[in-house]
Amino acid sequence: MLATILFILKIIGIALLAILSLALFLLLIILFVPVRYTGYGIKIRDEGSEVRAGAGASWLLRILRADYEYSENGRGLTIRVFGIRLRSREERAEKKKQKAEKKDLKKKAKEASKKGNGSSKTKVEYTMTEYDDTGDVFREKTITPNGIPEHVTDNISAAKDMDSYGQDDDAAKKAAASGALDRAAGLFFKLRDKLVRIYDKIKDVLKGFALKAEEADYYIDALSNDASNRQALALIIKRGRSLLRSIRPRKLKGYVDYGADDPADTGRVLAAAAIAYPLYSPGLKLHPDFENSVLAFDVSIKGRIYIYVLVKTFIALYFNKKVKRLIRIMKKENSNGR
Repeated sequence: MLATILFILKIIGIALLAILSLALFLLLIILFVPVRYTGYGIKIRDEGSEVRAGAGASWLLRILRADYEYSENGRGLTIRVFGIRLRSREERAEKKKQKAEKKDLKKKAKEASKKGNGSSKTKVEYTMTEYDDTGDVFREKTITPNGIPEHVTDNISAAKDMDSYGQDDDAAKKAAASGALDRAAGLFFKLRDKLVRIYDKIKDVLKGFALKAEEADYYIDALSNDASNRQALALIIKRGRSLLRSIRPRKLKGYVDYGADDPADTGRVLAAAAIAYPLYSPGLKLHPDFENSVLAFDVSIKGRIYIYVLVKTFIALYFNKKVKRLIRIMKKENSNGR
């Protein structure tokens, strides 16, 4: 009996160890297998050429992959798992709608076919009034469409058109006048609403500027007069730089042709680009044009992101007491102590 219990406990222990080992293996894969990303942007140096751009990310030998494509004609996101494309919610709804429409069309076609087969058995009759000169009276006569002479049907249609002509003309004039008044009123109210929205927006912007100025004074005072806050800010900057170095593109290549209407503006852009030269050299080539206004480029990037670096940065900042205190100050949760 004891041996049986020990054997069962042994099997349970092996199973738990296998589950824990599998969970640890998956965790290591998630943390240390990088997410690889790519991106590109193209605009050729032709008048009227469109901008095309895209970005993609893949993980674990492209078992998971997501691609986003953008152009002036449209955009779209594609997600693949083991190479199988997953449909978006909109695509699934559209496919369901198409199936429903196809089903309705088949149903209507079937009903129309049934009606067509039974139409020969249905007799359509018309009633017309004719004058009987022998008795000097009007009599109603029921006949089929084939029994109506052609000149009689033409006269009936002409009479109906003449009776409705005057009424339709008056109704059209009244409708046109009413429509013009409605359009004028609609334009007036639309203009009024637009002016009100512009006024409210300007008022909100001015109010926002005042609040931002007040908040900026508060933040500057909190960061400059407190040693603990300065240390927390220094730690955030240090970790942020380390994170940026880890996720920055490993490969950057292509060219950028640029030029402004004013050569001085082109020179200012070139001076700003020279400051960041170590970040994009030597793969990216800049070609300033001091004579023409132009913007053309063909740029591609490749890089990778390790999840463990993100987790490490998050833990180092989240569990730091000085950083927590700084975050509370930024949120003004302790604004009573100002």
